[in-house]
Order: sequence, then C-alpha cells, then structure tokens
Amino acid sequence: MKLVRCQVVKDGDGLFESDIRYVTVEEFHLWKYLMEAKHGLHVADTQVMLWVTKEEYISHRAFYDRFPRIPVTRISFLNPCEGLETLCPVTRYVPTERASELTRLLIRHYRLPEGEAPDIVKKTGYCLAQSGEEVEAEAEAA
Repeated sequence: MKLVRCQVVKDGDGLFESDIRYVTVEEFHLWKYLMEAKHGLHVADTQVMLWVTKEEYISHRAFYDRFPRIPVTRISFLNPCEGLETLCPVTRYVPTERASELTRLLIRHYRLPEGEAPDIVKKTGYCLAQSGEEVEAEAEAA
C-alpha cells in the first residue's frame, strides 16, 4: 500500500504543534484539502512511502533491508454508516508506538453508539522510504 507520510502543523495559542500522519496516496489530495480548508491546519514535508506488513517484511528482508523503515500499524474496523443500514470500512495508518492511544481517539471520533465496540483489527508493519518520489506525481498516477 502506498502511503503519504506528512507533517500536520497547527498554530495553537502562538505555539506551533505538529504531528505525523500517514494517508493513502489515493485519498491524499482530498484529505489535505479538508485539513487545510476545514480545520485550518498546514500539511508539509510530504513523502511517498510503501507500507508492508511485518510478515511481508520478514519474508523479503534481504530486499527491504536496504530501505529506511518506520514502524506503522494499520487499524481497521467497520463503522455504521449514518442514514444507511450498512457498515462502512474504516482504515487508518498510525505510528506503532502510539497505536493504542490513537485507536481510542479514532473510536471516539466516529461516535459509536454507547456500549458498541467495533471489532478492531490491528496489523503491524513498516513504511519504507522510496527515494525520489514526489507526492504530486504519485497521486496523479493513482
């Protein structure tokens, strides 16, 4: 899965706060627009990366070891779609060291009905840096 690793910067009370996000290449431009237009955030330092599962990495370690890697966890669950009688898949990629904290925030963000905990599937993996790839060219090709 190709992801865009980027920095999201927020100017809060004169202090600059930033956070790293991982967004699929296909969704990146829409997501960036929403972050900037709706939430007043600035998206910077974009880099296209390849996400592979830990098992995939181990099975092809001789090849993947030549690329810098960052531990990233995929979080997936089904969310009731508002106004529809169906479930919509939700998938997010987060830094592995913050996966538990960000999973709790993600569940709260989707405002699930009281007492309904989704079946959350977490898959550990790595983002591998792909040198020389720009977000603009990669997103247009998708």
